[in-house]
Amino acid sequence: MIKVKEESLSDIEFNDISGVEVQYYFTCKTELWLFSHQILYTNEDENVLIGRLLHESKYKRKKKELSINRSKLDVFNVDPYLIYELKKSKITEGDIYQLKFYLYQVYLATNKKPKGVIITKGFRRLIELSDEDIKTIESALEDIKIIKSLDVPPKPEYKKICRLCSYRRFCFGDIYE
Repeated sequence: MIKVKEESLSDIEFNDISGVEVQYYFTCKTELWLFSHQILYTNEDENVLIGRLLHESKYKRKKKELSINRSKLDVFNVDPYLIYELKKSKITEGDIYQLKFYLYQVYLATNKKPKGVIITKGFRRLIELSDEDIKTIESALEDIKIIKSLDVPPKPEYKKICRLCSYRRFCFGDIYE
């Protein structure tokens, strides 16, 4: 497990923030709050089960999972530093920033900028970490800490992606089924 040096964090502690929480921050603040408070998340949701199956079956022979703090990287190659993130469906902004967060963590730990690849249904997309991405991630980490500390979740806003969310009934009842 890579341990990030405290002094390299630019006063932002993210040891208690996972890549999934970064993804949820860019997708839905309500989902982030619910997930971080372990409310209503179901492992029986069809999309969760499909994602788990994909994670367990893809790249079985090459699989080198790496844990950094609370994040688990799907596949990690050391030379060159290359991180693969596996997704079951269309790539979202949240997916991209989840991978950029992993790149950021490895960068802080090694002082080398790794590259990432998001893989979904025969499609690969190369992701790199820019200085602007680092600013965006550091700002997001501050916001995530605030959202997680709230007493109640942020008000949900319906988006197209809500149809596939395991929290949709919590946010909207059966309205959008």
